[in-house]
Amino acid sequence: MAELRRLDVFDSPVEEAFDRLTRIAAAHFQVPIALVSLVDTDRQWFKSLVGLAVRETVRDVAFCSHAILGTEPMVIEDAFEDQRFSDNPLVTGDPSIRFYAGAPIVSHAGHALGTVCVIDRKPRTLSAPDRIMLKELAALAMDLLEQRRQGLEIAAARESERQALRQFRLFFENAPLPLYRLDTEGRVLSWNPAAERLLGWSADEVIGKFHSLVPDARRDEFEALKQGMLANPEPVVGMRRVRQKKGGEQIVVSLSVAALQDQQGRIVEFLGVVEDITEREQAADRLLAAEAETRRLQAEMLRVERALSRVDPLTGLGNRRACDEAFSREAARAERGGRLLSIVLFDLDHFKRLNDEAGHNGGDEMLKVFATVLKEKLRAVDVAIRWGGEEFLTLLPEAGLDVARDIANRIRLAFADRTRATGRPMTVSGGTAQRQAGDDLTALVARADAHLYEAKASGRDRVR
Repeated sequence: MAELRRLDVFDSPVEEAFDRLTRIAAAHFQVPIALVSLVDTDRQWFKSLVGLAVRETVRDVAFCSHAILGTEPMVIEDAFEDQRFSDNPLVTGDPSIRFYAGAPIVSHAGHALGTVCVIDRKPRTLSAPDRIMLKELAALAMDLLEQRRQGLEIAAARESERQALRQFRLFFENAPLPLYRLDTEGRVLSWNPAAERLLGWSADEVIGKFHSLVPDARRDEFEALKQGMLANPEPVVGMRRVRQKKGGEQIVVSLSVAALQDQQGRIVEFLGVVEDITEREQAADRLLAAEAETRRLQAEMLRVERALSRVDPLTGLGNRRACDEAFSREAARAERGGRLLSIVLFDLDHFKRLNDEAGHNGGDEMLKVFATVLKEKLRAVDVAIRWGGEEFLTLLPEAGLDVARDIANRIRLAFADRTRATGRPMTVSGGTAQRQAGDDLTALVARADAHLYEAKASGRDRVR
């Protein structure tokens, strides 16, 4: 089961590679039915099928449940003559199986995950060469499953890279400081709007050229910088330079350059930051003010970076790290002052069904809707956390169980109203817990989770 979950294949769409395999099997063995069957805990599900209209059957009656117990193909020449299957509903009823041959699909770790099987409605035998052929098709099915999983991982990695590139481009274009990129020969690759405003040249005028930031007369300067960074690719920060703007005006700038490396550690380009320090050079008080501002900006960037590390990127709520910090703070206050502290653990009802029907984008949108309801309905002192998946946690200072359940029910009803208006009604269940003396977050969440389980077991769309 763990292998099958890793492959992430159950209930996936039809794929031509697997359908080609079952068509080959049906044609080669001249049978009306050929399947790539994967055996789940309580069902067998067909990744590909020829000759059947259903995508799955219960495991109890599945021939494949028997076939995966061995390493060689299982051949039933006449099911009516086999005590194991003579009264099987798949034999006595549709699809009227008489002949079955199935070879286990065995993972690289040696686990049988399902079968490639061929089925006929009349008795027949299977030759030794055909047994070998069936085993080869099962091995091919395993290869296809692994290739499919690798493809999903590659696609996810590429999407992550694309997202990172989009974020970098957004940052580059909107950064308040002039930024530029140079190739290893000193030619401009990109030039942001802030650089255009400071130096006067548009991106169209400089891209592809050895620009005046490192003009022909200073090629030796660029080469020296490049050779230094090849030897030590650490960023070079705050080089003082005199540069000329497009209209002829000279300004004093501070240049900072970082070498960007590929996965093999080779420098592929340079990222530069330009800062106009003309006025700073003219007066010591301006220099001191600029240094203070730089320190403030650096502190703010660090604060923002730290804040972002505590935020769930999808919903904008706090993540578990933020929850740990908030709980430590509020628990300490509760201990000192004998104050109440409660939590509510929410779980969106039937969320997997929503993902199956509307796709993960639809599921993500519903998570955002619930996060918005939390922001609207919680008190100013409360803390909203995306706990994981479709689970959310709210930390409620100065609240006992009655108040926590009242807040949770307001959120539950508001969410139901909000989603009903969108045409895709959803509900949410909640479990509450009040902190007792000495409770840590793990103990508190465990009690809330138990109450959440009770809420779901008693019909969902309720708070316990």
